[in-house]
Amino acid sequence: MSRINEIQSINESGVTSLSIWNNCIVASYANGMIHFFDPENAQMCGSIAAHARCINAIDCNEQGLLASVGDDCYVRIWKLSGDAASLQVEYSVFYVDF
Repeated sequence: MSRINEIQSINESGVTSLSIWNNCIVASYANGMIHFFDPENAQMCGSIAAHARCINAIDCNEQGLLASVGDDCYVRIWKLSGDAASLQVEYSVFYVDF
C-alpha cells in the first residue's frame, strides 16, 4: 500500500477536516466541497458540492452516514455506499437550519 503524504488542496481552498470511511479518505474544504480519495493511489474518486461556504467539520459512521456542518448554518447528512473503486453518494434531505 502506498502512503499518502498529503491530501491535495483543490482550487487553493484549504482542507478543514478529515475522516475515514470504508477504505476512503474523506476531506472537507473551505470552499464547501467534500472530496473522497483512494488511499491506494492518492487519487480523488468522488466529490460533493456540499455547502455554500466553508465546511467546519465532517464525520462518518460505520453505516455509511456522513455528516457535514458548514458556515452556511446547515448540518447535512449523506449516505455513502461502495468503496473507493465504486463510490456512490446519496443526498439525504435531513438537515438542521440554525
